[in-house]
Amino acid sequence: MGPTPQPEPRDWHWAFAHTALREIVFEQTDKLLAGLANPARIDGVPAAVMRRVAQVLSVPEADLAAHAGGIRVHLRLAGILPVYLFEMPAPMAPTEAHWVAVVNQFTRSPRMAYYTLEAAQGGGTALCSWDAAGVHLNLGSGPPPALDDFLAELVVRLQSPGMPDADGADPAEAAAQTLDGTIGRDNLSRDHLLALLERTGFDVSASGEGGILMRDSGMVCMVTVPERSREYVSLHAWWNLREESSRIERLECANRINNEYLFIRASIDGDGSLCLARNVAVHAGISTRHLVSALRNFTTACREAVREHANDLLG
Repeated sequence: MGPTPQPEPRDWHWAFAHTALREIVFEQTDKLLAGLANPARIDGVPAAVMRRVAQVLSVPEADLAAHAGGIRVHLRLAGILPVYLFEMPAPMAPTEAHWVAVVNQFTRSPRMAYYTLEAAQGGGTALCSWDAAGVHLNLGSGPPPALDDFLAELVVRLQSPGMPDADGADPAEAAAQTLDGTIGRDNLSRDHLLALLERTGFDVSASGEGGILMRDSGMVCMVTVPERSREYVSLHAWWNLREESSRIERLECANRINNEYLFIRASIDGDGSLCLARNVAVHAGISTRHLVSALRNFTTACREAVREHANDLLG
């Protein structure tokens, strides 16, 4: 026998699929992807999201912790796009979700896609989507609530033209789509990279130290091409920390970031500042579009990491 039907959705069940996980997907994207990409951590993601549910509902975390054990995460592919499928406990009321799908669309805009397969009024399912602004769209009747059926429906939708309308695209990424060619060992140089970034609309300028200063949403980072290697582009950003903060506090901050973010590395420089860095490999050639996406993802991840782990230490 299935679960006993209820007239109203359970608060924790509804909040997990409709609020908490969605907010984490769009607000802490790189942190979430780091957890989902790590086999040792993926099974702990539902528990982390459930802690957010407790905050949303203003209830003790201990009251909801057991529910996380009933949520499983499956990784599948829709073409080349990774799809993380959250299998929810069976719905007991309309609008509770059978499944939640989190899709990393990489260079598309928006970068993340979010779908729910919900129990519909009167039986059956409803396929819905959410965006970063919290707009909920009912896309009509959905497939049967089985993993393979849900995934097949997502594959069809994600393989449709699906690229963003110009009005919704990131300006730099939209401009990058109009540029041909790749960057690799044969043509990588500071001047070539600077000219390319200027054409994509980034706010960039040459640095006296041989690099490129890039400004993005109030954040400044240094883009450099190592003199002895043309295998990668280096990205660095720095934050001054309060003088009264101890070295142990600073190192603990860097360690927390390194534990939660796979795509950036944190360290404490000799002057005590926090440095976040990433290398973007170009030895095999990388398209302009993918390079622009890597730059934007770096600045987004840095802002997330600093806001969560270093905000109290900033000078």
